[in-house]
Amino acid sequence: MCIRDRYQRRVHGERAANGVFASLNEAQITFRPTYRRQRADQTYSNKKGQAPSWCDRILYSARTAEDIEVKKYRSAEDQMASDHKPVIAEFDVRLRLPFLVAPPLHLTPKISAGRLLFKSVVVERFSFLMLADFADHFELPPGDALVRLDFHADFLLNTPSSLSASITEDERNSSRWRRRWDEATLPILQTIYLHREFLQRQTIQILLSYVVGKSALVIGYAWVPLRSAVHNNGQLTEFNAQMRLFGRIIGNIHGQLELEVDSYL
Repeated sequence: MCIRDRYQRRVHGERAANGVFASLNEAQITFRPTYRRQRADQTYSNKKGQAPSWCDRILYSARTAEDIEVKKYRSAEDQMASDHKPVIAEFDVRLRLPFLVAPPLHLTPKISAGRLLFKSVVVERFSFLMLADFADHFELPPGDALVRLDFHADFLLNTPSSLSASITEDERNSSRWRRRWDEATLPILQTIYLHREFLQRQTIQILLSYVVGKSALVIGYAWVPLRSAVHNNGQLTEFNAQMRLFGRIIGNIHGQLELEVDSYL
């Protein structure tokens, strides 16, 4: 019966179309439908011909899949106060902060202590057509423009950008736009703090910015975790992440990076 669940159909159907549920996850349902129950016992009440259903759900979202693990997802069958059965979820969440740094990160001398090299970055299946859904938030100026990648993290010496690439009016009408930046067009990211455990918990935020004149408008973002790059110090590490805007999936980003560190603190 669960495969006929309306939410499950909407998730799988709308995910392909980047719908409103695309950025949310749900653990596998292994419990009985939670509605509509008789308060006095565990039987179902067929109100107006309604079939039993899973009306009570817990959805979650995280920057990366490794940030959260579902340990338990069940209904509270012993609760009899409502015609709905409450739903309980238990998660293991990997926190990135707080992390005690001495001296504090914002007081750490701005001296480069390592390098993070992106060998290639590819944005693909990016839907410029979806940007029309966010017309209440912004509107892209007409005509040809430039796009670039901006890199952000608290532990970087600065917030560098890639070289800009041109984009035509025709490309802006695409739902599967693709652009590749190679090593020569990507900046070298300088790190300012090299505690191994600290870096393993961090992510680099990559912003796709639409540039017109001196102004830049963020039209997509993604988080790239550093755990694998720290583990593979000095070796190429593949990454792959969803690109989002206002919580909705708008494209994909992947590539290769390399972390060069002589020694950790």
